[in-house]
Amino acid sequence: MKPLSQFFIAGAALAATTSPVWADAPKWAPDYDKSALAFEGLYKNPYGGTTIVNGAFNAFTAEIAFDPDNLAASAITVAVDMTSLSTNFEETDKDLPKKTWFNTAAFAKATFVSEEIAETGAGAYVANGILTVKGAAQPVALPFTLKIDGESAAATGEITLNRTDFGVGEGKAYETDKEVGFEVKVTFTVEATKAP
Repeated sequence: MKPLSQFFIAGAALAATTSPVWADAPKWAPDYDKSALAFEGLYKNPYGGTTIVNGAFNAFTAEIAFDPDNLAASAITVAVDMTSLSTNFEETDKDLPKKTWFNTAAFAKATFVSEEIAETGAGAYVANGILTVKGAAQPVALPFTLKIDGESAAATGEITLNRTDFGVGEGKAYETDKEVGFEVKVTFTVEATKAP
């Protein structure tokens, strides 16, 4: 399931305890085996070298109601299991769940709840909404492309976040970007089928 290739996205609180009220937009059921959520960040070692850290959140859920001809009735809610994160570094996997970073013991989920979806081009959209990570809620604009083929749909998107907006990387060692970059790129792929 789900590669999520980006370094610091969600540390989590339940931003929405209930789903948005949706009108008549068709519901779409994600195929999680064909979907992925990834992050990427930059680690800078004391000797001047840099390492790109890639990671994934291996468990997330999405509620999707979408109609390209009725965007006002469309909505997206995503919940990410922050404890499912994995990277290509054993030490990083041990550190990221800690209080300094995602504090997954206190914030086991991160959420995104759309407030508006707008078309930006042919097959291109932006979902404006609230991303909540580690209890910090911030407005974000999430661009994505979408292809609908009958009863099937595939979406891809990418956003760059500043980890400090969500309190990810606390303490003097991480208040600057000398050791760990501020910017974290988050990417996703979702394949879904129209629900009956």
